[in-house]
Amino acid sequence: MRTNKKYSNVCGIAKCCVLLATLSVGCGNDYHEQVWSQRFDSLNESCGTDVAIDGAGDIVVVGTYKRSLNIGGDDLPTANGGALFLAKYNSDGVNVWSRQLTTEDGTPQMAVDDEGNIFVSVRFGPSVTLEGSTHTSTGTFDILLVKLSGSGDVLWSKSFGGSSSDFALELATVERDVVVAGFFREVSSFGGESLVSAGSSDGFVVRLDPEGEHVWSTSYGGSGSDRPRSLAVSVNGAVSVSGIFEGNIETAEFDGAHVVNTYSSDGALDNSWAIPGPARLVAWDSVGQDLFFAGEVEYPIALAAGRGELSGKFLSRIGADGDVIWQSKADDRDWRDIVVDDQDRVHLVSDTVIGSGDGRFVWLTSFDANGKKLGTSEVWDSLGGARVTAVAAGLDGRVVVTGCAYDDKVFGNDESFFLSALRTP
Repeated sequence: MRTNKKYSNVCGIAKCCVLLATLSVGCGNDYHEQVWSQRFDSLNESCGTDVAIDGAGDIVVVGTYKRSLNIGGDDLPTANGGALFLAKYNSDGVNVWSRQLTTEDGTPQMAVDDEGNIFVSVRFGPSVTLEGSTHTSTGTFDILLVKLSGSGDVLWSKSFGGSSSDFALELATVERDVVVAGFFREVSSFGGESLVSAGSSDGFVVRLDPEGEHVWSTSYGGSGSDRPRSLAVSVNGAVSVSGIFEGNIETAEFDGAHVVNTYSSDGALDNSWAIPGPARLVAWDSVGQDLFFAGEVEYPIALAAGRGELSGKFLSRIGADGDVIWQSKADDRDWRDIVVDDQDRVHLVSDTVIGSGDGRFVWLTSFDANGKKLGTSEVWDSLGGARVTAVAAGLDGRVVVTGCAYDDKVFGNDESFFLSALRTP
């Protein structure tokens, strides 16, 4: 096991409907092929919060809505206080099925396993009922984890948590297991030994088997507020998580604003870095050997000895030994999510203020495996704008983006869920 490896200059590394509008896409210099884009029902305050592409090439998306909703198929039940939707679309964007999942108003996360089963997580409290099963939180908020078949049928649901508040922020799968990353306060449990927070909140990573039973769990944190921002699981089961921390924590060699931890497939801490700036997003390569890291530093630093300094936003590739293979200056965009395809092309999505700053517009930027920028495409260019939440990649260069579109440059009641499919040449 390798832990706390030092680097020069501070750090080592550093996802047929009721269609009211079609996204306006394309702007002369777009690199990606715009395949299709759809925006759904602009009167329901809906938003896609996570997206995945399964082994058959179908698109699975989870999100939130208020009031009624139709995103293909039957109308979903009215939810005045907020509810979660889950839907599947084929590669052409045609709805296969859609359903309401719960009447919680949290931000759901989702992942799809090798067999096409779907895992969804959301916070709840004090109780939640799903298809006749009622879960009661042991603290203010607990985590509800639901497993569904590829047809949208609930296979099981379980709740996890402790004496205070527990939040799941990211999900990923490895084979048929699911990995959950989030944060908790005070004490929490996922079926193994209880985790105890060292401060205001600590981050956690837990692996559960196909039946939701505990495989391993671990936590990290110090005297302040600690929570993950991004989770990635390799094909070999290695886990990487990036996130914020305050003060010193045991897993990091350096004091900094953010931390990146990697764990082996059995949950043992493998390596750790502290980043003097807003650490962002992590993703493994297609064979589970190297780690891609899209980050940001507040002042010029070199990520490794003998390499030039970078400042602002960057993308780097980190080898299995923890050394920086390359580092690349990235556009000054607000990166929201990352995905790596089967050719090790890195795709980043962002929403960025344009012009006078009246609205935010969504972009997809792709890099090759050696850090060369391939191109950027505008996903949304209407008068209104959008905010992006997730990106997913499939075979044949296809990339799918989801989030919330809006009409008048001001977030509010007109937000509506969108999906956009693009292809990388």
